[in-house]
Amino acid sequence: MRRLWLLWVLPALFAVACGEPPAKEMTQAQAALDAARAGGAQQFAGDEFAAAVAALAHSKEAVTQRDYRLALNHALDSREHAQNATRLAEEARAALQAEVEQALRELNSQVTAAKARLLAAPKAGVTPRAVRRTARVIASLEAEVQEVDSLVKVADYTSARTRIGSLTLRLSTALAAINPPAGPVRGRRRPS
Repeated sequence: MRRLWLLWVLPALFAVACGEPPAKEMTQAQAALDAARAGGAQQFAGDEFAAAVAALAHSKEAVTQRDYRLALNHALDSREHAQNATRLAEEARAALQAEVEQALRELNSQVTAAKARLLAAPKAGVTPRAVRRTARVIASLEAEVQEVDSLVKVADYTSARTRIGSLTLRLSTALAAINPPAGPVRGRRRPS
């Protein structure tokens, strides 16, 4: 009976010692990497994504050196890093989306306020030329705000954030041109 047991145990130990490449785990790691890439992990969770890529590369290298235990460890690390990268990317994308949507609301509000200031500018003594120039800028900005809104609708939050920053700066520059003229500067009287 003891010999029969050894006939079963020895081949099992030999198989464990030699092992096979962790193909299933490497495939899972690659699938997790693909999902992370599709979720924007390269952009939003670059370090974690890079760690996942590196771990999978190490796993493949360990397979070529027939160190299957090390290959398995690297494949599992790769999958874990890829899953973390996916989670981090989702969180970062959600935060960016909230930031951009808030900035877009504020920009729309500023454009509305700018149009009201523009209407009041002639009464405040602003030159007609400055009013016309500012009116053209505000009209252009309104069209560009619609383009930014389109970027938000297709979830291109990074481009939208950049454009919002640029538009906000242009709006504040345009509004500076319709500030009411300053009154005469009075100096101190010289003592007689």
